[in-house]
Amino acid sequence: MRLETLDLVAVRSDKFGETALCRMINGSNKTLETFKINFKVPSLGKMLCSRLSFCVNLQNLELGQVNDYIDKGNIDLRAGLLKFIAIKKCSLRSLKLYECDANILKQLSKSSEQESLKELTIVKFFQSPDNKDNAKDLVPLKEFRNLERLSLCASYFPLNVKPSDVSHQAEYTNTAVSGCRELEQVLFSLRYTLYHVAFGNYIWDDLIVYMAEICKELEVVEFNSDTLTDAAISHLIKRAEHLTAIDVSGCKEFMGLAFADCDQTNFKSKKLKWVQLNLHGHEKQMAIDRLKELAPQCQVVL
Repeated sequence: MRLETLDLVAVRSDKFGETALCRMINGSNKTLETFKINFKVPSLGKMLCSRLSFCVNLQNLELGQVNDYIDKGNIDLRAGLLKFIAIKKCSLRSLKLYECDANILKQLSKSSEQESLKELTIVKFFQSPDNKDNAKDLVPLKEFRNLERLSLCASYFPLNVKPSDVSHQAEYTNTAVSGCRELEQVLFSLRYTLYHVAFGNYIWDDLIVYMAEICKELEVVEFNSDTLTDAAISHLIKRAEHLTAIDVSGCKEFMGLAFADCDQTNFKSKKLKWVQLNLHGHEKQMAIDRLKELAPQCQVVL
């Protein structure tokens, strides 16, 4: 049996033996285009990735599950990924990794995915010991020249990145206007292709303001941050002309004032069709009423 899609997302791990799984992959190595598995794979890591590397038409890969009870995660799986990247016969279009680290990202950025990768999701990123409180490990993201969708640690496993005091960044010729030179490099490199972003509880206002100024093709944004405020969203909707969807339901400091700060002359996101908020009472009603004026076709989800 030759398969084009093998989706095991909903299959319990104890129902699939590694021999049977590898046999299915081997038998479909010329036809398999999509492979998804997100259960814990304690013994499958290296073997599974080795078999997948011979799938010449593989385009969409979703691999692994976060071992949140293990500090170092699934080391075998990540080792298998490194081998997969080194010897694979395919060029991926979509990649979802439940666990990723600096070595995987660096090697992936030097592979054929430089050109082919359109969608990248990283659920949990293991920062290297030398860069455990900055974004230097993420700089290889800028090499994916055609990346359109980026979801980076958007939910339960935030990066450990804090904005720097720009007055102390003497190591750079040009200081970081957003407080993070590395993330600026990534956004600047992807400014012409990126249209869908999902960021987690490590972003701050100045970074989103920078993104709004640089990334003019944005259509969908999802933010989950305890510190992001109305000021950043106000700046975004005054710049992003192609924006169709905003999700700020995970932003505790967002009060809906961003919409009140806009009028018909400076509001640019006139294509907005969907906004998800987490507001109540007067703040909720104020946001709904203002959006009816700014973008009558917009649906508000609470």
